[in-house]
Amino acid sequence: MGADGINPILFQILVGDADRQWLEAHYFDNSIRSLGKIEIIVPARPDDENSLLDACLAFNPKHFA
Repeated sequence: MGADGINPILFQILVGDADRQWLEAHYFDNSIRSLGKIEIIVPARPDDENSLLDACLAFNPKHFA
């Protein structure tokens, strides 16, 4: 269950910072599949305003179908 005890958490998007920022998904629901075989995405620039939306589309495209 989620933090509120009602809404389940299906997946998390984790942000890594090293030489470049990247985003990756950690799935709690094994039925969710990413777009193709995408495991990470690298935004155009650090803290790009579209990076979270891009990650949601890449890591859970079925939700937007």
